[in-house]
Amino acid sequence: MKPLPQKYWHHLSQEEVLDLLDTNPDKGLDRFEMEDRQRVFGPNALTERKGQGPLLRFLLQFNQALVYILLAAVIIKLLLGAFGLFEWALASGASDAEARTVTVNAFVMVELFYLFNCRSLTKSMFQVGLLSNPWIVVGATSMIVLQLFYTYAPPMNRLFHSAPISLMDWVHIVAVSFLIYLVVGVEKTRRRRKTGSAI
Repeated sequence: MKPLPQKYWHHLSQEEVLDLLDTNPDKGLDRFEMEDRQRVFGPNALTERKGQGPLLRFLLQFNQALVYILLAAVIIKLLLGAFGLFEWALASGASDAEARTVTVNAFVMVELFYLFNCRSLTKSMFQVGLLSNPWIVVGATSMIVLQLFYTYAPPMNRLFHSAPISLMDWVHIVAVSFLIYLVVGVEKTRRRRKTGSAI
């Protein structure tokens, strides 16, 4: 058998490969040649590597920058939405029920912004189109209607210990939600630039 090249096998023709391996395409190797090559090269078998377990494979799905950005967004949501707006409402003279209602609506609005924003890893929700998926629009509209019931309907106020909130409260809620949109938008911009530079 002739000396074998260490690479570029894909550039060789079939005839060149057969010539280098000193074999016949119809008959293959005889038994003695096969045993001799097995002594020299070892058995014709791939070495099986130990694979990653299902738990490790699952955890590795989270090892990317977008996940870390979203975790940071969750922390911001907790600090500003749950604690910041709650404390701000209390400091502004709101009751516990009103402050609680502001906080709950902040969580829901942040999730609503994220729902529209997570449909693409690189495009903003305005580039994708706010109305491009009618089911999301139906779900978001239903959620907003339910939140308005939670906030302003007296039976819901009694059931959930919520209370009507002012227009200015809604402005603060939307502002916090938009902040999460901006955080995710920064990561999307980074992804676009990285993808563009790789082309």
